[in-house]
Amino acid sequence: MKKLPRVNLLLAVIVVGMLWGLVPALGKIAIEAGANPLGLTLWQGLGAAVLLLALTFARGRRLPLGRPHLVLYVIGGVTGTALPTFVIFTATQHISIGVISILIALVPLLTYAAGLPLRIETVSAGRLAGVALGFTAVVMLALPGAAVSATAAAGLWVMIGLLVPLSYTVENLYVALRRPPGTDPVAIVAGMAVFSVLVLAPLTAAGGKFTALSINPAAMGKLELAVAGIMAINAACYVAFVHMIKISGPLFASLIGYAIMLFGVLWGIWLFNESHTPWVWTAMVAMLTGMALVRERPV
Repeated sequence: MKKLPRVNLLLAVIVVGMLWGLVPALGKIAIEAGANPLGLTLWQGLGAAVLLLALTFARGRRLPLGRPHLVLYVIGGVTGTALPTFVIFTATQHISIGVISILIALVPLLTYAAGLPLRIETVSAGRLAGVALGFTAVVMLALPGAAVSATAAAGLWVMIGLLVPLSYTVENLYVALRRPPGTDPVAIVAGMAVFSVLVLAPLTAAGGKFTALSINPAAMGKLELAVAGIMAINAACYVAFVHMIKISGPLFASLIGYAIMLFGVLWGIWLFNESHTPWVWTAMVAMLTGMALVRERPV
């Protein structure tokens, strides 16, 4: 496959990072417009399922339904979609979008650390230093009065927010270890989205947490536009990410993680007038440095 010019790839990294980094902010907009976090998570999963299934079938692929695939969909649907998305949308009510973006950036560091005992990663002093920097950043964010706010509750929500990178790490490791060979990655994520809906729908109904959306264009407001944006961005950016891995390799595509965190912080500043203490900016630099040290190595 012919490779795109490097400047085009860098532009793609920026665009994907800018869009994906917008999702927590759109979630906050939807919550403030009346959405329930659980109901919003259900809509996000439903939108991703419909769009990714349509793309899978349009490409002449199918959704594999063998036992290994079904187990993968269930585990991935919970740890890669339902749980982290719900935590992100809930946390936006308690801590800033910028802090949430920094926490999400912990995923590659945790994935490396957890991969060591599973023997899918090798020990490296530099990469271990990167993990240490990442955890240092989290401690800086969690200390009451030092970074996020002067309340212990904010620090508690930083710790709860760690469920997001921990959950994504479980998904990453399971996919790396148990993904059936030859399975189309878009079909995998479509299957995960479908099973996240199957998990979320009864929970949402039982708790009375469904978020109603207007389908009348004239009556659509911030809520509907934010939900539509979340659906479209998650589906489009994942497909773009998979395509970038194919044409540029995983090392270059991993740069998207940096862009997501940087733009996530910037979206919070622009849309919600968030301001951060020097502790938060220092934590962000520590996380960026840690990500640089733990980045996937060329193969």
